[in-house]
Amino acid sequence: MTDTPAVTLPLGVGKTSLLISAARAEAQKMNDRPFEDPLAALLSSPAYDSREDKYPIIENYGAWCIGSYHGFVVNIAIRTMWYDRQVAAAAEKGIILPV
Repeated sequence: MTDTPAVTLPLGVGKTSLLISAARAEAQKMNDRPFEDPLAALLSSPAYDSREDKYPIIENYGAWCIGSYHGFVVNIAIRTMWYDRQVAAAAEKGIILPV
């Protein structure tokens, strides 16, 4: 696992949040987009490599963790959908207030 190319993080932003937003942005490119996240690409833009059309941070950390670039993106997409459903169900039951 390497940190190249280096990513300059905005003040107060951690690698994990950048990694997750990058995976969510990649999920938005899927033909069968699993969810809508119009801000993911903007939030992950410090980690985007336009020449390669991908996020090196996913290769460096996510792919290392799961085994592949695409596998990490799909993993995050599935987790996002699960959490979205849990929040919606809790809101329907009045456990949390909907926004």
